[in-house]
Amino acid sequence: MSDSRSSRDEYPNYGSNANRPRTSTRRVLVEDDRAYAYSRQSGGSRSRDGASRERNANQDRGTTRDRDRDRNSNSARDRNTTRERSRSTRASSSTRESSRSRNATRTSAASSRTSMRSPRAAAPRGMRSGSGSSLPFTTQPSGAAAKLPFDWRLLVIAAAVLVLVIAVASCAVNRNAQAQREAEAAKELEAANAAAAAAALEPKTVSFLAVGDIVAHDEMIEQSKGLNGKAYDFNHVFEPMLSRLAPYDLTSVTQETPLVSDESKVGGYPVFGTPVEMGDAIVNAGFDIVTSATNHSMDQGIDGIFDTVNYWKNNHPEITLMGLHDKAEAADGVTFIERNGIKIAMTDLTYDLNGFVLPEGQEYAVDMLSELDAICKNVEAANSEADITICYVHMGEEYATTPSDEQREVAARLIDAGADVVLGSHVHVVQPMEEVTTSAGNKGIVYYSLGNYASNQANVENMLGGAAVLEITKTPHEDGSAETSVTSHSFVPVFCHYDYGTTQMYFLDDYTDELANTHFITQYGNPFTVDQVKGIWQDITGQSA
Repeated sequence: MSDSRSSRDEYPNYGSNANRPRTSTRRVLVEDDRAYAYSRQSGGSRSRDGASRERNANQDRGTTRDRDRDRNSNSARDRNTTRERSRSTRASSSTRESSRSRNATRTSAASSRTSMRSPRAAAPRGMRSGSGSSLPFTTQPSGAAAKLPFDWRLLVIAAAVLVLVIAVASCAVNRNAQAQREAEAAKELEAANAAAAAAALEPKTVSFLAVGDIVAHDEMIEQSKGLNGKAYDFNHVFEPMLSRLAPYDLTSVTQETPLVSDESKVGGYPVFGTPVEMGDAIVNAGFDIVTSATNHSMDQGIDGIFDTVNYWKNNHPEITLMGLHDKAEAADGVTFIERNGIKIAMTDLTYDLNGFVLPEGQEYAVDMLSELDAICKNVEAANSEADITICYVHMGEEYATTPSDEQREVAARLIDAGADVVLGSHVHVVQPMEEVTTSAGNKGIVYYSLGNYASNQANVENMLGGAAVLEITKTPHEDGSAETSVTSHSFVPVFCHYDYGTTQMYFLDDYTDELANTHFITQYGNPFTVDQVKGIWQDITGQSA
């Protein structure tokens, strides 16, 4: 670039005092003042004026040349300064970028210091600080007005630290809460174990009631036919006793005759076939156990036995049927029932089948007294598993109110095998209850006959039956053993009422003379009173009614 370039090209803001060369300007002003003073002393002559003007012109030209030289010198110096500053800026920027990649914190601090430098320190030489000229780079204000850069990474780190602190505190709180819960759970478990241990030592009881034979004669069947829109409805038979049967834990009844669904097989004495609806009524009355090994089991042949078993199995599997079987593997002779933590073993035997013989290969269908030796072995084996054993025996001389020697012998053998209670039926009348001690020194309770429960026979003695009532108690010991026994037993009279319209069962203490006056036996010409019935009971059993 030549020196002849105009001042305005070199200094865009030449008109401002800030961009004028200071030395040249001062010299021109001094020389102008001197010339002006000289012209005033000369008196204004033309020659002097002309000489003065020429001198002044020469001086102006010299001054102009000096000023141009000064401007050129300053311009070169400014360009060098600008180039140096540009190189310095690029080097500084490169240094800052390299430093920022190594250490974000150090770079941020360096950047802050750079941005807070004084504008005067950054201004080029020869330029007045604070002038309106444009500088080749931008500066930042210093002091309180400076703005520090915002670093999101610091905020993330702070948030992470806060989350960590909260997590640690939460874990501590959770550990404390968990420890408290575990301590409370341990206390509850300890209390539960203590309660369980105490409960385990509390005696357990089962209340038990057993009644005698249901013999569905023709009168009972006809009375129940078509009732309540059903083919047969025997619910009325048990209705008066329902509320008093309900409290017992276990109840049993002997269904002496086979159940049939074929109407052509329905009938009474002497070859019985009882409608299956009798079974429904037995269940509705609340009985749990049905014994069926009787002298009438084969009245409808082997098919009658299988029909009876299948009826109970398919319609009322909750009922425990004893004495009859449809498979050989089911005929082990012992049935187990558990109530209230007490396990009871039971057997059911009959002395005969009224002359009928079980088919060859199907002898398992009825549990027979002729197999007493095998039954006793099964009872002995069951004793180690059961808490108590009850044996039902259908035997004896019909209508005899005292037990036969055979009955006593069978009862003693069962007691020696391990039976605690023997319950008899079949003879259609009640027989005494005794506490028996065998010759071997074993003890048991024997009800030789519970008599009829529901029937339509023609004598008062046949209408009078008995209910064996037992309380069985199991007393645990701290060593884990337990002792089970019949802690109370009684014999309670029941009575069957029937007239021309219905047959119903009562406990004798619920029966009245008004009912006795309508009984079929009274109408048939043999009147009786409740007191007379109680006398008969006492004479036979030796107990008051």
